[in-house]
Amino acid sequence: MAIFGPACPDEPFRNNAIMWNFDDRALAMGFADTAQLIVDHWVDRGPNDALFVPLVYNCRHALELVLKAAIREAAARLPDGRIDKALEQDRVDEWLADEAVHNLHKLAFRLDRMLAELGLDTLPSDTNRVLLEIHGLDPNGQSFRYAQVRKGKDAPFEDAPLPLVKDGNYGANVDVVAMHKHFDEAFTLISDGLMSVLGQYAEYQRDMADWQ
Repeated sequence: MAIFGPACPDEPFRNNAIMWNFDDRALAMGFADTAQLIVDHWVDRGPNDALFVPLVYNCRHALELVLKAAIREAAARLPDGRIDKALEQDRVDEWLADEAVHNLHKLAFRLDRMLAELGLDTLPSDTNRVLLEIHGLDPNGQSFRYAQVRKGKDAPFEDAPLPLVKDGNYGANVDVVAMHKHFDEAFTLISDGLMSVLGQYAEYQRDMADWQ
């Protein structure tokens, strides 16, 4: 049986997953759903410390992807002659890949700047606080992916700077459910709230274009 093959005729058809091309928002929702499943497992079956770092990684990556999706959508809404030339629609993917990379601070800052250009509300302070707190713990998107990281090509490898862990010793306890609630609220605000607002803005622009 091929690794990426369908279930055998005598296996449940529900074992099958359909693979197709996802955009960043859809991928983000998948990572967010995975984080929720980890929290549900924690609550239903008891603590498992080995799940903590994968949980944070899934939350963080979901936020990174949905920020990038929102930036692409905002870029499509902004007119020519904008303030932020680096994020013109035909250059946004290049900026995301080469400049922002995994940096949540840069992503949140640019998104707020674009929303202000559109005359829309910027991200709430609580949402920005969550994003900046995660960025402070993991500025390069590596701490929750690897046990050891390095700051440059020729730099030595060192233990990833995990939160609340110092000198290889155990750190303080973290309330997994409460932590995830902060992640989830920030993600939902961007994925559902902001993306809906940008979708409505797109409809408004189409209506205005039809009247001209």
